[in-house]
Amino acid sequence: MHPDREVAIKVRALSRNLIAKSLAATLAAAAAAAAPGQIISSFNVPGVSLNGPRGLAFDGAAEYAVADNRGPNRVRISRFVYDGETASVKSHFNCPAEVYWAMDLAWRPGTPGRIYVADDLTSPLKRAKIFVLDAATGAITNKFDAPFKAGVHVNGLAWAASYLYASSYESALVYRLDFKGAVVSSFAAAHAKNHGLAAAASNLWLVSGRPHFDAREYTTGGQRVASFAFDVNDEYVGGACCGRPSLQSIFVSTFTGERYVYELATDPREYGGVAVEPTSLGRVKALFR
Repeated sequence: MHPDREVAIKVRALSRNLIAKSLAATLAAAAAAAAPGQIISSFNVPGVSLNGPRGLAFDGAAEYAVADNRGPNRVRISRFVYDGETASVKSHFNCPAEVYWAMDLAWRPGTPGRIYVADDLTSPLKRAKIFVLDAATGAITNKFDAPFKAGVHVNGLAWAASYLYASSYESALVYRLDFKGAVVSSFAAAHAKNHGLAAAASNLWLVSGRPHFDAREYTTGGQRVASFAFDVNDEYVGGACCGRPSLQSIFVSTFTGERYVYELATDPREYGGVAVEPTSLGRVKALFR
């Protein structure tokens, strides 16, 4: 990297952190009233390499998980907490070498809970695998084929109301699976190109990065509820999850450029629950750049 660019990136990061800390309280108070798609906070996860963060999951209570692909068959998962300003890693584990490259995560609550990992394709002739890991140790407790046909990636995983949901960048279908991977039902979303999947109560958010940069809310039965556009500095989206439900927000991870996790306001109440079609004019620039 050119020295001038490296300095500029460091200065921008320092400015970003200073602004984030000074405005965190104000933004938190105003988050519920923020326009859908507005970035209300952002952070990076300490220790994540250049290939992360991929995937994002929430345990439904206090902790999040993110995947870091440190090389083929070298996937690390970090568990962290987020206080609205910074992320603090509490623990991490290396996935068994059988996990090739994580695409997204979902966290099934419990003691110790289970983290589902959507694995990358090792061959276009094979179906993608989903691994079930002990959330405390990373040991494989189960594995099964993804519901999509051979050669189709799984880019989104989410856990909601006793079911696992899976989506793909290459398919408009969203599948509902039981905890062992059996297909219970499915529905077709408005378009494919889905990079992340987040569950909020009984609804799902399908998050798309390039080329759409939008988030679309559906009921688990497939009914369209709301949508909005967003702007994360034209970076690749690597996963999504819900957290801090009192703030009506979702988190999306990005794995290029600045490699931040962004928290986006959702709040469809401002539109009376009516779907609002995203447009390029609807993108809101990041507050911290």
